[in-house]
Amino acid sequence: MTPPPAGYGFTTPNVGANDAVDSDIEPATRYSAVTGLTSGENDDTWDVGLVTVTAVGNYVWIDRNGNGIQDEPPGDGVNGVTVRLYRSDNTLVATTVTADDFLGNPGYYLFSGLDPGSYYIEFVLPTGFTFTTADTGSNDEADSDANPTTGRTTIFTLAANQLDRSHDAGLIVPTGTLRLGNRVWYDRDNDGRYEPANGETGINGVVLSLFRDFNNNGLPDPGEHVGNSVTMTVGGEAGYYQFTNLNAGNYIVVVDDSNFAPGGALFGMRTSSGNDPAPDPDNNVDHDDNGDLIGSVCARCRLPFRLVVSRLMMVMMLTATRPSISALSVVRRSVIGSGSIPTIMACKTPVSLVWLV
Repeated sequence: MTPPPAGYGFTTPNVGANDAVDSDIEPATRYSAVTGLTSGENDDTWDVGLVTVTAVGNYVWIDRNGNGIQDEPPGDGVNGVTVRLYRSDNTLVATTVTADDFLGNPGYYLFSGLDPGSYYIEFVLPTGFTFTTADTGSNDEADSDANPTTGRTTIFTLAANQLDRSHDAGLIVPTGTLRLGNRVWYDRDNDGRYEPANGETGINGVVLSLFRDFNNNGLPDPGEHVGNSVTMTVGGEAGYYQFTNLNAGNYIVVVDDSNFAPGGALFGMRTSSGNDPAPDPDNNVDHDDNGDLIGSVCARCRLPFRLVVSRLMMVMMLTATRPSISALSVVRRSVIGSGSIPTIMACKTPVSLVWLV
């Protein structure tokens, strides 16, 4: 068997005389005993019992409205945040980083298989963020528990086999008045230019993530995620996306891998290559393709896009009828492998995605 879900373990096997109501998996090996089936036999006595183990978690998210409550969408969870577990005597027990849960939602962590006792948790604040207000409201599973100054929770006690998922941290992203976007479109002739007169149209439903490139390495690193957007119809034209309330700085837009999976908005497509090497998004040229390939099964901007206050007026003037000033394009793949996710492009921030078909 695969390991049990986080926070759970296998119960004691073969308890009692009734094999139909016990558990049959050995916890150490995760195997049952070998059994034989005769022709026509239906044996329904092989069961698996799970018990909670002593464990603690749970969630780090961007508190966009700053109210200290987890009322943001699931996509505002933050992966890559370092979390440390200490005993109450300040002995370090374990370190982990936040990651997707089993449903694919970002921002979760868990320390499992612990001894009963008293502990506290320390959240390591990512660069550029601050902690939100702690212990707001009456629901301890929906607030933030990190001290805004130290990043540590108060000391708590775990009983044997207790699963405690109530220790969270909300992060505040510095906000401003800048914004960026703008379009993902289908580049029918693969020339890297958005040409609606030639029948090229935007693509709705594309999920994009925004990263603040705090360390200026040109890569969307864990802990730098600051927002999500989905392309939609604006002013009668499809494929627009926008990130708002941004401070000046370097940003990276990532086209999420899920877009290229079966059922995704970009399944069977690849990055447009007609204007390669893709121009720098900082050139403020609209209607061109800024996507650039980085590896396979990933779509991310290779060069940082810099937002500066002096550009704000230009962006605002150019966004009277559209969210931003740059684009990213894609084209359909001429050959689609047997159900595999295609190699994808990487794009830079105010980019329009153009997909070739």
